[in-house]
Amino acid sequence: TPRVGVWGGGGGGWAGGGAPSAEAAADQLAARAAEVRAEDIELAERLSLAAYRLAPTDAASRAMLESFTAGWHSELPAVEPATYRGVALSPGADRAAAIDTAGTLRLWDTSSPFAPTELATVPVADASSVVFLPSGELVIGGNAAATVWDVGDPANPRQIASLDTEASDSHLVAVSGDGSELVTAGSDRRLDVWDMSDPSQPVWLQLSISGAVPTDIALSPSGNVLAVAGVNGSIELWDLTEPTSPRRAGTATGHVGPVNAVAFIADDRLASGGDDSSVRVWDVANPASPAQVTQLRGHDGSVVAVAETASGSALVSAGHDGTLLGWDLSGDAPSPDPVVIKEAGDPFVLAAADDSAWVLLAAAETPDLPKLGSLDPATLAEQACQDPRVRISEQEWSEVTDLPYRDPCQ
Repeated sequence: TPRVGVWGGGGGGWAGGGAPSAEAAADQLAARAAEVRAEDIELAERLSLAAYRLAPTDAASRAMLESFTAGWHSELPAVEPATYRGVALSPGADRAAAIDTAGTLRLWDTSSPFAPTELATVPVADASSVVFLPSGELVIGGNAAATVWDVGDPANPRQIASLDTEASDSHLVAVSGDGSELVTAGSDRRLDVWDMSDPSQPVWLQLSISGAVPTDIALSPSGNVLAVAGVNGSIELWDLTEPTSPRRAGTATGHVGPVNAVAFIADDRLASGGDDSSVRVWDVANPASPAQVTQLRGHDGSVVAVAETASGSALVSAGHDGTLLGWDLSGDAPSPDPVVIKEAGDPFVLAAADDSAWVLLAAAETPDLPKLGSLDPATLAEQACQDPRVRISEQEWSEVTDLPYRDPCQ
């Protein structure tokens, strides 16, 4: 899948906006937004929108993210706020699912992301994780066997299969890019591989045992490599080229303390986050000999979740302290300077749509409504233009640039 621009080059400017004078002015407006953001976020929003719609330079795109991602999101409606154990976004981000701590599966229609609607609430016993299959079904993991749910009629979800094994639990679930392969894992270190070609009739393929209690698992898009994060500070890489005969190919080491999260960016790139506050990117083209590509620093404490989004051009990472950072992966090397999407606060659980730039957050400790936001500057700009208060005034424009005034929303 071609990478889409998130931090830069996303479109949305006027015809001819790529002229050097327009680009320079956009960068000036973006720089001014950075200067005033801490004291006057509303002015920063107006400056950022004007910069991006003038010319979507890297600086203007980053200004949009830094000014709008924290406050410009939609809340998923519910009868009352709740705390959550797991969340998921469907391919295309037109559906959202969540498992709350009371044992309820909640579904939303997010096809109009700034006007989501609740579709259904269904009791589910002992559930803690949820993932969408590319074909639209849900897989729910927890204290018992994982289950498969048909949500074709979203108002009436129904269980259609159970992934029964002798495993003590199935808290961790990972699926391949095409949905044909799935792995479940739990506290007993058991790794079960499943053929999901027919989601209503899963076929168990093989059992393996990880070397440490897993904290997270991820399957590469091709399904050929399984990454298993462990409490022992290592990431096991399993070769699933022959899914009926999994073999441990190699181990990625470097984190100090437990590795809490793993996510594939591409078949040959893996991201991880750990108790040592670092986010790391690994070259796993040869899973027998993984190599660290870079170490990203921005969190003050443990990193508890990582997720690839925007077709591999961005990575988001969540800290135990409630921070959410965005990392630009669109260049030759990951940018070491993250965008702060959410400041420290209440912890949350995280999901991201890997084929778009939507991110879903749900409270883990303090009851709240789940929040859906975009990391696409063009989407943020389009939504911002619905609010006349975010249009820069001629006076504010003239204080930054000598270019003739342009209404950013015309």
